[in-house]
Parts: sequence; C-alpha cells; structure tokens
Amino acid sequence: MEDEKNVTFRKSPDEIIKALMENLGQTHKTTDQMAKDIGSSWETAWKYLNLILWVQSCPKVINEKIGKRIDTWKREWGRLPE
Repeated sequence: MEDEKNVTFRKSPDEIIKALMENLGQTHKTTDQMAKDIGSSWETAWKYLNLILWVQSCPKVINEKIGKRIDTWKREWGRLPE
C-alpha cells in the first residue's frame, strides 16, 4: 500500500500556463518565486515563461469561419521570431 503523502500529480501544460498567468501581477517576481507560487520546479516555470514570451512576439493568428463546421487559420504577415 502506497503512502498517499508521496504521491505527486503532474500538472497539464494548460494548468501550468493558467497558474503562471494568474500569478503574474504588477510587481516583479523572480522565476524561483513564480515556481514556488505555482508549485512547480524552477526549470518548468522558466520554460513556460519563455514559451509565453515567444508566443507573444509571434504574428497574430487569425481564425475565420467559412461554414457551419469549417474553420480556416492564417498568420498575419511577418516572420516568426528566432
């Protein structure tokens, strides 16, 4: 029988991003503070924060409906960031 205290649950990427976005505020926080606040490792927080920055610097993605069930997707002009 396993001890329930030693069982850890992994957060989904959606849960990590939501927790980071909710934790960001008007004051500056270090990556370590963010990681502790959301209950993740420093490395996980750093990777997801950098992913958020990269996505924010990308050209806008546009979704248009052309029927009841058909969506089209396109990217605004511009190059992807490196």
